[in-house]
Amino acid sequence: GVAGTWTVSVLTVGSFALNFVALLFIQIDLELMDSKGSPIARN
Repeated sequence: GVAGTWTVSVLTVGSFALNFVALLFIQIDLELMDSKGSPIARN
């Protein structure tokens, strides 16, 4: 039904948003660690 489709779409968008936010946090975390001079290889 409509409710099922709506739920699936919300879950799909929600999971995409969570993945996007997680990637952003990982990116920020890596940059912070890099700026502190940890042994991350610099390009």
